[in-house]
Formats: sequence, structure tokens, C-alpha cells
Amino acid sequence: MRKLFILLIIVGLFSSCYDEFRFDHVFTSVAFSSADGGSNITGVMHRTVVKNEGLKMDIGINLTGVLENEEERWAEFTIDPTLMDAEKVKSAGYELLPSNYYSLSDTKFIIKAGEILGKVTLTLDSAKFVNDPKALKHIYAIPLRLTSTSEDSINSTLNTKVIVIKYINHYEGFYDQTGTLIEYDAKGVQTSTSALKNVLNFTTLSLDSVVSDGMFNMTGAAYTMKIFAKSDNTVYLGNTIGSAKNVVTPDGSNTYDPLTSTFTLNYKVTTDSGAYKKVSATLKWRNRLRDGINEWRR
Repeated sequence: MRKLFILLIIVGLFSSCYDEFRFDHVFTSVAFSSADGGSNITGVMHRTVVKNEGLKMDIGINLTGVLENEEERWAEFTIDPTLMDAEKVKSAGYELLPSNYYSLSDTKFIIKAGEILGKVTLTLDSAKFVNDPKALKHIYAIPLRLTSTSEDSINSTLNTKVIVIKYINHYEGFYDQTGTLIEYDAKGVQTSTSALKNVLNFTTLSLDSVVSDGMFNMTGAAYTMKIFAKSDNTVYLGNTIGSAKNVVTPDGSNTYDPLTSTFTLNYKVTTDSGAYKKVSATLKWRNRLRDGINEWRR
């Protein structure tokens, strides 16, 4: 008991002294994050917005030099097109995002009391941006430079950020596929029946269409398939150039359920030998990778 009592006294002494040693830094500073979102270029960050999930995103800065922020702070910024002249930006093929493609919620970042992040919301024009084919890839960029702040300084190595933006549609992602596959020879004789249980990946092709990385239980360029979801949630299926030898035709109802993010597909795949396969499949959205972040079931 005596040893335990001594130990409790020591712990109490250290605890009571802890707050006395929690010093803030002498100076405060603001800076953009060093994250690149997968660009692999210093000072450049890739960002992706999702059609039908809001064409908005927050751009942020960090406050350093304090353990707890007890007051509101700010940092002003400007759009600086000269940042697009940097060799690393030019060689990547980035272009300045047209000014009529977006709007910003403010001209300064506000860091509220109790927070260490300051944010400005960028909103993309739902007609101009998504109807531009270049917006499907990381091409358009908005170059930002911090110009002034309420703090002691702006971090000189993190005072600019070139944010490169693209969009994907909400069909993009990995799908858990279940169903049946029935195979026939060129004479129409059934040769086998098997269950489907695998994962297919859908990648944005246009506003309302994706391309799959496979058909039934096969993946690869020879089995890629175009999938177009119409406004009435019926689905059109077609071939890519690479899958021309595995001709896809509808073989029943093909639909999309927006409430469950699920495709129900019934189609026939015919090879140049005349043999064919009938596929009846359910594909339920599972996850997607966006700017290096794994986003799971919605």
C-alpha cells in the first residue's frame, strides 16, 4: 500500500505539471497541405468531384504554431495563372480552369476559433464543366497563392497550390457481381452452367455511361463493356473497340436501381466462332477509389 501511495503521488505531480509544459510555438503560420491526391508532383493536388453527388469541394489551409486555437484567424488568396507556367505543370499538360466554370465561396480562408483548418468551397458549373470532355481527366487546374494573413507568416514552401479537378459519375466503382452463366456451342447446344461471384470495376466514360473491366467471369481488354444508364433507369449495353470479338446483345431486361446502386443485367455474348454465353447478373456497388481514398458502401 505504501508503494502504491507513493506511485499515485508521483503520477499526480506529473499530471499537475503537464499543462505548464504545453507551450505554443513562438510564431503562428498558415500553409496549404503537402498532400498531392495522387498527382505525384510537389505543389499539385488532384481532386475529383462526383456527378449527381454535388459538384462542390472544399479547399483548405492549415494553421500551425498553436496547440489550441482560441480565436478566429484568416488568410487571403488569389488565383495566380503564373503558377501554370512552371515546367512541372506544363509537362503534365494541365490547363487553367476557365473562370466561368466555377465559383468560390470567399476570397479568404477563415479559420474559426476551436479549429485549425480554414476552408473555401469551390462550386463547379453543372452544365459547362461536366459537358466539357476535358473534365473527364485531370486537366483543368485552379492555381492558388496565399497573399496575406492575420498570422505571423505564410509558410514559404507551402504558399501555393495547383488544384487539378476532374469529375466521375456516380456509377463508377467496384461492384460485387452474382448471377448465372450458361454456355452454348455454335450449334446452340448447352455445354455448361455456372454461378457468378466476382468483382467488376466500372470507370466513367461520359456523363451517364461507364466502361466495365470485364464481362461475366472474365476481365481484360477483350471483355470490356460499355454500360449506359438512361434517365428512366433502363440500361444500354455495348462493346468497346477491344471487345469487338465478344459481341454483346441484350437478352432480357437491363436496369439500374438508384436506391440500392444496383445494376440488373441480362445479356448474350457471342464469339466469332458462333459459340455464345447467356449472362444473368446482379451487380451491387461496393466501393470506389477517389483521389487515393477508398470510399465504401454509400
